[in-house]
Amino acid sequence: MVRKIVVGVLATALVVAALTAPRRAAASDNLEYIIPAAVTGVVAVIVIVAILMADHSEPEYGLTDAGFPAPPPRDGLKLAPDCAPTAAGRPLLCW
Repeated sequence: MVRKIVVGVLATALVVAALTAPRRAAASDNLEYIIPAAVTGVVAVIVIVAILMADHSEPEYGLTDAGFPAPPPRDGLKLAPDCAPTAAGRPLLCW
């Protein structure tokens, strides 16, 4: 019985080692593979851009201002858009 278990464990270890061992790398300069891959990549980029730009007239999909009112000015620490420009430029933080 022990012999069958040892043989089973060894067979399992051999199968796992064969499946996880990397295969030898083989470089291919065959244009039969390179050209279709390049064309597929270009087509994929065109399709993605077309999907993003489709039906651009919908207001909720626009990247422009949605028309929300600006928040009221607050006291304390402010970030750059709320800071007044100085002679040295616009500060990142002001109060």
